[in-house]
Amino acid sequence: MPTRFRFSAVGLCLAFLCAIVAGPARADRGHTRIATPSQHGSSLMPTDGRGHYGAELEGLVTAVDTGAGTISMDDAVLGAVVVTVDGSTVIRHGWTVMTLDQIVVGARIHVKAAPQDGGGYLAAAVFVQNNGSGTQGGSGTECATEVQGTVSAIDCGAGTMTVTTDSGDVAVTFDPNTLFFTKGHTASTCGQIAIGDTVEVCGTPGETSVLAAKVNFEAPEEGDTCGDEVSGIVSGTPDCDAGTLVVMTDASGEVTIALTDTTQYFGPKHTSATCADVADGDVVEVEGTLQGDGSIVACKVSFEPPEAQEVEVSGTINGTPDGGTMTFVLTTDQGDVTIDVNSETVIQQHHNLKTFADLADGMSVEVNGTLQGDGSILATKISIE
Repeated sequence: MPTRFRFSAVGLCLAFLCAIVAGPARADRGHTRIATPSQHGSSLMPTDGRGHYGAELEGLVTAVDTGAGTISMDDAVLGAVVVTVDGSTVIRHGWTVMTLDQIVVGARIHVKAAPQDGGGYLAAAVFVQNNGSGTQGGSGTECATEVQGTVSAIDCGAGTMTVTTDSGDVAVTFDPNTLFFTKGHTASTCGQIAIGDTVEVCGTPGETSVLAAKVNFEAPEEGDTCGDEVSGIVSGTPDCDAGTLVVMTDASGEVTIALTDTTQYFGPKHTSATCADVADGDVVEVEGTLQGDGSIVACKVSFEPPEAQEVEVSGTINGTPDGGTMTFVLTTDQGDVTIDVNSETVIQQHHNLKTFADLADGMSVEVNGTLQGDGSILATKISIE
């Protein structure tokens, strides 16, 4: 028992010491995996094994040597620094890929790089934040001024555009770094901008123009060419060949409707129809464009027959009913009225069905039916009294 106790204590001490020694190493390796980003594929180290791409540099460019492939910059913390670029270095301004010779003195850059044994840094990525100003520079991501208006002239080849604002015309210039976006912030090109488009420009003001960093543009909304409406009763039979229709309205009286090949027609319950289906007396609603003479060019014509007015009259048959036209004259307290009969009219006497031939001069009858436009009544039921 004593021996086993001493052996366990020694093992416990050894395990404790190992944990103290190994713990920092494991923690350091874990920290390296998490904190160091990969800039060249899956490798965390330059190909020559020196340093890693964990250094962050930011400042103004003081010199560019395209032959040596170097950028001299004034880092905000380290001071003067030389950064080397190679074939794997990514240089970007926003979403635009750049080359070393496009970076100018005075540009503000952010660099992800690896420290080198002999001094300096090897760049994995160079992000151009503001590529200078004045005559040297191109556009930057920071907007010192904004211009909003309508494009009145544009020449993408020359890199110029005129924007008409509420205060007058403003000259805008582009450079290779200018970013273009359509509605919805979709990346685009200068060539898609058209005269009349609405634009928002941000950039750097110069002596005679604004150097654009970003241009947002969209085409003007199409005008509503079917925004005028009129409703009423169709007056007369439409002339479909001539493309005209007259509508009697309560407010303006008769309004002439011009019908075109693109005019759409809709009958009751919005069923598809044609001009020939529109009839005199129909209730109609027209959507179109009002003209200077008061007429309307129709985009859509919606119509339906007028609601039938149900009536009931009583009186005496005046004269022998006409079997040829299926009509007779009924004398009522208000005067004579013509009664029309068709195959659907029900004729009865004391609940017994009768026919039109059973009707005779002098009979007292009660008529239920629909009032017609000419004042006659289309009988649905005739009761012989």
